[in-house]
Amino acid sequence: MSIPPVQEDTEKPPILVVDKAGLFGSKLAELLAKKHLVVLVTGRLDSAEKENIITVPFVKRVPRIPDNKYSQIFIIDDQSRETRNSLNGYINKSQFDKVALFFVTDIRKLDGRILSEINASPQRVKLILLGDLFGRDKIYDDVSVISRFHESAKKKGGVLVEGTGLNHSLPVFDEDVLDFLVKQTEETGSSKKILYLFPNREITDLSLARMIKKIYPPISIDFVKGGNPRKYFIPEGGDFVMGDYKVEDKIRKLNLDELGGKIEKKKIIRQGVRLYSYKTFWIIFMIFFLLSLPLLTALFYSFLGIYSLNSAKNSLEKGNLVSAHKDAKRGLTFFNVAEKSSRLMVSEASIVGINGQSRRLNNEVRLGKEVSSAAVYFIEASEKLKAIYVFRKIEADKNLNSEFSREIKSLEPLLEMLVSTSEVLPDLLGFEDEKTYLLLFQNNMELRPGGGFIGSYGILKMKKGRVEDFKINDVYSADGQLKAHVEPPYPIRRYLPSANWYMRDSNFDPDFPTSARSAAYLLNLETGVRVDGVIAVDVSFVKEVLKSIGTVEVSDYKQKVSANNFYTLTQKHAEENFFPGSTQKKDFLSSLYKSIQLSLSGKKNKSYFSLSQAVSKALTGKHILFALNDSRAQEAFSIGGWSSALIDNRVNESGVYNDYVAINEANLGVNKANFSVKSRSSKPGNNL
Repeated sequence: MSIPPVQEDTEKPPILVVDKAGLFGSKLAELLAKKHLVVLVTGRLDSAEKENIITVPFVKRVPRIPDNKYSQIFIIDDQSRETRNSLNGYINKSQFDKVALFFVTDIRKLDGRILSEINASPQRVKLILLGDLFGRDKIYDDVSVISRFHESAKKKGGVLVEGTGLNHSLPVFDEDVLDFLVKQTEETGSSKKILYLFPNREITDLSLARMIKKIYPPISIDFVKGGNPRKYFIPEGGDFVMGDYKVEDKIRKLNLDELGGKIEKKKIIRQGVRLYSYKTFWIIFMIFFLLSLPLLTALFYSFLGIYSLNSAKNSLEKGNLVSAHKDAKRGLTFFNVAEKSSRLMVSEASIVGINGQSRRLNNEVRLGKEVSSAAVYFIEASEKLKAIYVFRKIEADKNLNSEFSREIKSLEPLLEMLVSTSEVLPDLLGFEDEKTYLLLFQNNMELRPGGGFIGSYGILKMKKGRVEDFKINDVYSADGQLKAHVEPPYPIRRYLPSANWYMRDSNFDPDFPTSARSAAYLLNLETGVRVDGVIAVDVSFVKEVLKSIGTVEVSDYKQKVSANNFYTLTQKHAEENFFPGSTQKKDFLSSLYKSIQLSLSGKKNKSYFSLSQAVSKALTGKHILFALNDSRAQEAFSIGGWSSALIDNRVNESGVYNDYVAINEANLGVNKANFSVKSRSSKPGNNL
């Protein structure tokens, strides 16, 4: 809705600023009013009149705006329904007046509808995405890390870092934002429709805390539990207009002088206190002893851990696995105690600003714990491998009863793989160096020559026989980062059609190691990640696992997932409200993986025999495949048939033609038709 126009200079129309919540619209209007007439529409009215600023109250769902021609329009988003629903009207006004419109919003609050409206609008309509806003004195919200650190430092003289401090944020100084917006009225800016007003590199919480402490040394840094991973959806095709943004220089502008004065005053008072009495001496001694106790405890238990590890090594060399296992577990217990003490020591050292040496000791203790843990897992694996060999010998001697023999026979493929690859397994599991694997989630309801359409992928990191890290991603998030042109196989270009070859279509060769090399190559082009091998699983594998362990409750979605509904639920979360860049499928699969982990570790009556049978069955049906960079390991997996590699070990004889049949089927209809199709192939022939 509009009201009569204000008086204006016809050669210099006013600038419209809309800021319902009063975030920083008033300050922007003051800066613009130095050279322009400004119409400010806001829900927070200032009683003082200001030159060149006409204030219009935002009192209705649709504000009454003077019916002027404007030279620029600035909309500062407060995420309210009124502001966002009126965006289309402002876009029409911009198009009618042929002037630039800037929609300024928080990167954390961007939704798909706003992005679609901006992208569908003329080039003069720009989307400005703000990072985590902070000011000298002003705290803009209670959610962003920089705001919480600022408030905590002012009130308590310290900052609280959640978890490990490795969460990321995108801090940006409010004065830089205002300067940038003002410049848009004076010069031609970026040609891109989306402008990023935040650093081009994310800052970890721990780095941000250290910047504050570096500038204000009296401030303490403490760690607390919690801290859910923060996610920033950054749409593609934008421009980082802040350049090489020096976050530390901006942190120096925080107003913490009052805090510094209070701490300095306390310091002077403490220096004026003199200790004369014997009683005071012992108090100081006890304080010193208690402060040193974490260090002494860490050193003592580290020594015990090293001694236990050495004993385990000696027992292992003598072939005494039982004694080695006890010593290794004892060493792990000692290093666990030492690590807890060293963490307390690091916290104490950080208070007084000498945490460099304490962190080095903490790292050494953590390394001892990892070595002990690896030793325990290695010895347990050796015991299990020894049991496999004993079982194979008993089976060969026909000393098993028929019923038990049938049950164990179902594990034959898994046992065969473990025995055949025993020499290379320690290296593959990261006992020597950390290993990174690409895990492909193939949908065999949409068949491809290598197994099925790749809808998601995971990056699995193995270290010392344990899963160090595992993250699941939507394949489109990686494919969207491809910068180079890679020519796809002819059927993909012809029938999809697609001008580029992406990781989602990489498994287009019936020889899985060849498809795996293509997937790893495209992953590296798209994301820069290099892997040591590729593992592929399909829908049938996950269903077999769920069938063996029973129904799993995914608490994040309040849904129960079983072998019967796994596929339909996955497709539902993948397809509903989908848009490029959405994370719904990835989030569901990640939650399901964590729920399966909890189910396996939390139930003591879980049938690991049934789970082993499911894995064994998947190996036989080629529902789990392996392709490895290490040639020795790959040869073992190829010969065993666990790589679905097309190898021919037949002897070439004179006058004999070695025939073969290879069915190469690919569903290029962008559908899941294979879910409803059953097929059977046969080839009659004569053996001569």
